[in-house]
Amino acid sequence: MNILILTNHLKIGGSSTQILKLSKSLDKSHKIYIVSNGGELVSELKKIKNTQHKKLFMPVLGSKDQGEKPLVRMWPYYKYLWRKFGFKGFKNSLKTLSVVINIINKEKINLIYANQPGPTTIAHFASLWTHCPFIFHVRGVLSNEFPPLFWRRVSQGAKKIFAESPEIKKRLSRIYRISKEKIEIMGHFIDRKRFKPKGKNELMNFGKKIGLKKNKKIISHISTLSERKIAPVEALISAAPELIQKNNIQIVIVGGGPLLEKIKKKAEAVNRKIKKEVILVPGMIIDTDKIINLSDIVVGTGTVFEEATLCKKPFIIASNYGFGGPANYKTLERFKPSNLTGRGLGTKVDKNKMLNSIETILKNDKKEKILVEEQTNFIKDYYGDPVKKFIAIAKDVIRD
Repeated sequence: MNILILTNHLKIGGSSTQILKLSKSLDKSHKIYIVSNGGELVSELKKIKNTQHKKLFMPVLGSKDQGEKPLVRMWPYYKYLWRKFGFKGFKNSLKTLSVVINIINKEKINLIYANQPGPTTIAHFASLWTHCPFIFHVRGVLSNEFPPLFWRRVSQGAKKIFAESPEIKKRLSRIYRISKEKIEIMGHFIDRKRFKPKGKNELMNFGKKIGLKKNKKIISHISTLSERKIAPVEALISAAPELIQKNNIQIVIVGGGPLLEKIKKKAEAVNRKIKKEVILVPGMIIDTDKIINLSDIVVGTGTVFEEATLCKKPFIIASNYGFGGPANYKTLERFKPSNLTGRGLGTKVDKNKMLNSIETILKNDKKEKILVEEQTNFIKDYYGDPVKKFIAIAKDVIRD
């Protein structure tokens, strides 16, 4: 297959990382063409055979509002777009559409795979022009990225829609009246060659570069450091002074983002207070598989849960929206509709919950093994192999 992937950017985090992992996981018989605004991961893409990248303007649509009500009327939406982009943005979008149509024709593209509202809009019009089928992927809870009339038009044109969780599928179907048969739950794309168990000793040279010390119990959190993902990080930092009293630990917080400097300052303040370098904030790191394998406990949600499980590490479910604690099978079942965020469950993360969960795992080796076993079984039962599923659906869409 010749697949064209459209996405906003290739900065570290979210869908960009997923696209990189999908490109790495597809075998050499497939050719991948990626169009985006560019970013740090472009250099990683260049290492993958049969994968090409072209940097183009991509309209970043939608707003940060995650409210329940979508925009119902078309006029306010167009007015908002004009204020945001103006004539120049509209002109650049048309230029991008023209180049994308040219790529589809020249490279004999079989399928367009779009991420985020802006690239999905480009995919929709490119598909209308070329009759090349397209799929788009919804990874967040949509609120007002498109008014329903326009969104329904786009969704009707798509052959399939991927939703990252049952929560998203349900919302798409309810608000935008999209047929449930058209929406497929698609798990996270993970490079299984990278995310597998490795001994701490062979990775310790890498660990020393970011300040990790030998014979310490390492607790890690990997995520973009933004307002929507910061609550677990702040709980970890707050719990550090009490954790260090009884446990020989270090905490490493990995990720870039708008709140990186703020988190660095908070971590430094705690380190000064306890007179030890307990909390490390190295910023953005591409080799997250090494961080996970150096860890004894991983904290977070979503993709990181699967990566930690593949590396045989116990996991604590924690997000801005909810807290699940140690990821046993029962908790995972309860949190799976929301992609392990806990959105809508009324469970909030705080220092004490984080502290108790970490100490529960650190004190009990049997608990750690049981957790890893239950996490592994959950992945087999619920996620399967998303890359194989992607290929199977893509082939069906092309045949139709």
